[in-house]
Amino acid sequence: MVEANKKLNLTRITEEQEAAEKHFLDSVALFLLWKGKGKVLDIGSGAGFPGMVLAVCNTDLSVTLLETVKKKSDFLVELREKLAAESVDVQWGRAEDYAHMSSYRAQFDLVTARAVASLAVLFELAGAFVRPGGHFIAYKGPSYQEELKEAATAMSIMGLELVETRQVEFPRTERSVVLMDFLKVLDTPQQYPRKAGIPQKKPL
Repeated sequence: MVEANKKLNLTRITEEQEAAEKHFLDSVALFLLWKGKGKVLDIGSGAGFPGMVLAVCNTDLSVTLLETVKKKSDFLVELREKLAAESVDVQWGRAEDYAHMSSYRAQFDLVTARAVASLAVLFELAGAFVRPGGHFIAYKGPSYQEELKEAATAMSIMGLELVETRQVEFPRTERSVVLMDFLKVLDTPQQYPRKAGIPQKKPL
């Protein structure tokens, strides 16, 4: 990743120790909240965090990496081949489009997103992918409570319910991350998500 970043600008974090702390530790922290099996979708996977890390750490998972930027999805395809990660599927496209495809809608046990958007936007992008009884886990920072208040309408419409919030402190660093686990309790109405770009411009 560090080597490829010199050409592709995959991430602003390029120093190996910093990448290990900020990318890899964040990724594996998800297992503190979710230890399930099955199908996982990582929206806006970027350089493969957390989705590729989850797949490498638990080969029983079937992980789909969804990325809108072509150069990043091409990198993920190359990375999958180098790691021989047969359980990983890489898709180039927008969540707003894929969520209306029958082979993706309500098909995932876990959907996650890291450093992608506000909760109000994330709920609309992710909600339709989660199967009933499945989970959506978002990575957030210190302002998560304010974001959650602003996203109450979107959370309700998408059929999600907050079941756990955990602030994870990382040993020997001054870093922490907030993980928010949402359970899919109701089906997402068919009209959601709205067309590409609208969730970001006009959050619910």
